[in-house]
Amino acid sequence: MHSPTRLCIDRTVLLAMAIGCFGLTSLTTIALPHPASADVSPTPAPTSKPEPPLAPVPVAKKILGQWLTKEPLDGDMVMFVFAPEGKVYIISGTSASGNAIASQFQYRIDGKPQPIHLDIVLADNAIVKTLFEFNANGELRLQMLGTRPGKPRPAALTDNATLFQKVSDETTLPPGTQLK
Repeated sequence: MHSPTRLCIDRTVLLAMAIGCFGLTSLTTIALPHPASADVSPTPAPTSKPEPPLAPVPVAKKILGQWLTKEPLDGDMVMFVFAPEGKVYIISGTSASGNAIASQFQYRIDGKPQPIHLDIVLADNAIVKTLFEFNANGELRLQMLGTRPGKPRPAALTDNATLFQKVSDETTLPPGTQLK
């Protein structure tokens, strides 16, 4: 277990996700020989081609939306809202109490290396270089601990990487959030 710090985010927020999968089946007919021609063999049933596997969603599209986690020390929620055109909003506090404050930054992704490289460009053009991945449950594991503007990118995700759950595909600020 790691020592709690303001930058270390707890994994206590869990969301239940249900995904329904539906398959389509098709009915085929078999043409029987005409009774007048005994030599004609039955026409074989058409064989269906296997469906090609679904193409993976590109990382830049998969990250879009609202991602939520909870800070362990004060219990405040932290939300990242990844929007199109490289905008990211980082929100702390709770919108229910009217205390949610958002800061807008720019982000860049390089999806070729694994884990994926993420750069957060701050207002003064300083860059925070970090890493992330999507786990098997679709959650976002983001390396926050140990990252600072101007520092080199971490070599790997650590055990205390912050775990975010996707709460919405919306790329706008939640109601009641003030942009700083």
